[in-house]
Amino acid sequence: MGPAKAAGLVALCVGMLHPALAGGVEPPAAKGQPALDGPYQAVANRTFVNQALPPGTLEINILDADQKPLEGIAVIVEVAGSNAVSGKARRRLDGKTNAEGRHTFTGLGWGRGVTYRVSTQRGPAQFSSKPFSMTQKHGATAQLHAYEAVTRLAEAALVIQAVLRIELNQRSIAVNHLIQVVNVGRKAYVASDLKLPLPPGYEAFNHVPSKTGAGIMERNGLAHLVGTFPPGEQDLRFSYQIPLQGTAEQQLRVPLPPRVARARVMLGAGPGMGLKVSGFPDARPGRPHRGRPVLETIKEIELNGNMGSFLGNTNAETLEVTLSGLPAEGWGRWLALALAALAIAAGGLHRFGAGGGRDRAAPERQEELSVARDALLDELTGLERGRHDGQVGPRSYERIRTALLDALARILAQLEEAGCQGQDVMTGWTDEGSSGDPSSKPGSSRRDAAKGGGAKRNRRK
Repeated sequence: MGPAKAAGLVALCVGMLHPALAGGVEPPAAKGQPALDGPYQAVANRTFVNQALPPGTLEINILDADQKPLEGIAVIVEVAGSNAVSGKARRRLDGKTNAEGRHTFTGLGWGRGVTYRVSTQRGPAQFSSKPFSMTQKHGATAQLHAYEAVTRLAEAALVIQAVLRIELNQRSIAVNHLIQVVNVGRKAYVASDLKLPLPPGYEAFNHVPSKTGAGIMERNGLAHLVGTFPPGEQDLRFSYQIPLQGTAEQQLRVPLPPRVARARVMLGAGPGMGLKVSGFPDARPGRPHRGRPVLETIKEIELNGNMGSFLGNTNAETLEVTLSGLPAEGWGRWLALALAALAIAAGGLHRFGAGGGRDRAAPERQEELSVARDALLDELTGLERGRHDGQVGPRSYERIRTALLDALARILAQLEEAGCQGQDVMTGWTDEGSSGDPSSKPGSSRRDAAKGGGAKRNRRK
């Protein structure tokens, strides 16, 4: 999460949790819940070059929530890469802080090939710095905070913002979760009791590991929050697939963590597709994502002075999501292909549409666009054949055909800007080696399908 977004999210959460702060009134804490005496402003960990230290020296300071030194805290330094002193690829250094909360290591290596990561533990909570390097001219100082910790969500001042992105694949629905966790209290939360039930029939679960060790793990059909969440913000990402049922409408039951202050649901939508989320406002067109049209709906909670109830919520929720206008069974690949082609076309805008010109067109980019164009033309031919054979109904035909033609138009525009010369941009077929009979060219059926589609598009406009 970028600094601007993080600051905005913290402001949103603080505003919801502390509506009385503007008037100087301390909000009451319900029994068994964290006492919030105003939002805690966490000081970021940092590492920096210290000109007062000789090369190869690393000074580590461990501080508490009040910036006071912590004595007798175990310190671990993980060294990765080639080391000028020991020559080892990886090693671990151990130490313990003194009365000033400090421990110093000497004789360390430096350079781009050597990175360091400082970590410590306080009770059940683990804290670590981001990897960093040292210079050959001076030593470095690392300041790391170690907070008191709680293991029950009911005792943690945690607020969450959830983003759900849904995309249609050839045979499945991809569900992508982004959970932005904000800890506005003074104590770290060690996740142990926050579990999200995954949808029935889910498959291909995946998660993005966090540099701090916090994350989402799958066990027995549940997504478990794991790791330490210190004061401040952390982003967690995970995803899974839900098989398409082959019907025009499909309902999804997706998990949502407790204490969600703001939830956003997005659908990468093809023509005629719809999104409805129970309890949310009607979906509206949003900013395109990777060149794809998007429908989205956003819901923010209104506490209305009921902060105790919000903080007391420790149970996961389930969102009822309904997708409509889905392609019939067997034709989902066409819509998925069209959306993928749109993403490929959008990827070239920054290369060819911002003054790059033909001279800067990369050959691999032309190849990528050509492959997408040929795939679209082949699918248009197959779609026409399916309609002729009665395998595709009129509504599905019109919806899929429109999506394929829109994607093809963008691909062709990108190819023209890429400067593909000496080639029929409609088929990829050159004049060399042709038999003189248009029907003998492999791309003739593609050309007919594309030209016929273009004529109908012009009439419709």
